[in-house]
Amino acid sequence: FVYESKNGKIPNDIFHHFLFMMLHQMKMLPNKLGLANTALLNVNKDLYALYERDVPYLLKVDYENNKITTEKKMKIPSHSISDHTKYKSKKDVIETLDYSVMHQQVNCLTMDKNFNIENEKSIRTQYMPIIHDFVTVNDKVIYADSPLIFDLKRLLYSSIPVYFKHYEKTYLHVYDKTKNVVDKYECQDGFFAFHYSYASETKDKIRIYGCIYDDIDYSSLDIKGNYRCLVLDKHTKKITHRGTRVWDRRSHLSGSRIAPGACARCRGTRPTCVETSFT
Repeated sequence: FVYESKNGKIPNDIFHHFLFMMLHQMKMLPNKLGLANTALLNVNKDLYALYERDVPYLLKVDYENNKITTEKKMKIPSHSISDHTKYKSKKDVIETLDYSVMHQQVNCLTMDKNFNIENEKSIRTQYMPIIHDFVTVNDKVIYADSPLIFDLKRLLYSSIPVYFKHYEKTYLHVYDKTKNVVDKYECQDGFFAFHYSYASETKDKIRIYGCIYDDIDYSSLDIKGNYRCLVLDKHTKKITHRGTRVWDRRSHLSGSRIAPGACARCRGTRPTCVETSFT
């Protein structure tokens, strides 16, 4: 709004969208996507508003007068952080991601409470990275690398030049910060992970619970998914699914915050439905 008040309204077409995105990466223009309307992050009683492709905004909450105002836009070393950034109070650190569509790269970031980078790991992705959420377990950061394809020819018949190639493989990247090692797990069938709720780890497996889509169309609001458990086998580096309940889109937008480890179908403390292999 500040930029537009001085320079006029930014055209809302795909050309200007990508132009601003590229020039923002070079810190020449503001972030056209910035809305800070997706999530809140509480860091030592400092409250920040977040958006997927923007920096955090510090909020001032007036409890006496029931008012919330934006105090300032934070200046941080990275171009942006995830709108599902996590604060680890026991270690007093912030875990987040920053990704570059142009460079096909994800940066796993560990920051202090003032958003200074303490650790950074750059990871190349198999596909174009559009990562809405990630999950952590112990000292591991995990995110999905789904078959999202950019095709300019689609602009001839669609408003969005990105599509989901559901018959291609999906990968999960597991970054072990302690060992500084990245493991790549493979699922034969494609899926897109929207929100995660919980993850657990044993000697042989990692289990991740969240909203999983077998297909997704960015030009349509008619999307359906399943709350599933993704089982990552540390020996074979393969992924299997558990759980099959279908939810509507309103459930997905709520963030899939089911009780840790609960199966969406049987509602137990751990999934008891039959495991189906997709490898």
